[in-house]
Amino acid sequence: SVYTIGPGKTGAGLFATLVPTDISGKKFTGVEKVYGWGSSYLALKNGVPYLWAQDLLNLNGGRNIDAPFAIPVPAGKKIKKLVPVSFDNNAILALATDGTVWRYSRNSLKPQRIAIAGAARDIAAIGSGVYVVETATDLLAWGFLGSYLGLTDMGTRPVSIKKQWTAAGCTFPSKQIEGNYSTLHIIDANDHLFGAGDNVHGEVGNGKQWPDWSSYSPLPFSWSFAHGQLLQRPV
Repeated sequence: SVYTIGPGKTGAGLFATLVPTDISGKKFTGVEKVYGWGSSYLALKNGVPYLWAQDLLNLNGGRNIDAPFAIPVPAGKKIKKLVPVSFDNNAILALATDGTVWRYSRNSLKPQRIAIAGAARDIAAIGSGVYVVETATDLLAWGFLGSYLGLTDMGTRPVSIKKQWTAAGCTFPSKQIEGNYSTLHIIDANDHLFGAGDNVHGEVGNGKQWPDWSSYSPLPFSWSFAHGQLLQRPV
């Protein structure tokens, strides 16, 4: 079963509300995974993605979706992991059980298959449009703001970024890859943690902050979250 949990309307206490049925009225149970995505929710049930609340993919004309709405999957495929991508370029990266990778975009229920060599082991995303796929033999990436990975900006075709990580000592295959709006982190085969990306506030683990809040004007805490500040290559 799925519950939405959060602060009470008055700001005091918590609420936990059952999501009883999907958009068709069927009981919404047997759910494998849930995800938060802005002001919307995602879930996986029997290999099918569901989306509800804020209509970030514009599947309902931009109006809120009142209950879990099943997003069609390619014929014969089951999805095992979703990576929602926001905020400037809403999309969902999806990993199927057979290792194929798909991308759901705004205004379309039909996902686009991503052309990669070999089957994917794991997927991640950074910012508003950098996508990362690990296969059995490579680490691939494509999209906007490749500088978060120590690269130049990339196009729409996946390219290998593995050597940037192995040069830092990262050993593959990884145990986990995770991205957020400004960084990519990898737990490698030896349980060591590696990171790359925007390191303004120590997101890659060294605690740096740029510019220093005590000397930045106007105060207080008026640093910029713009792209390109204190970018950290894989370390």
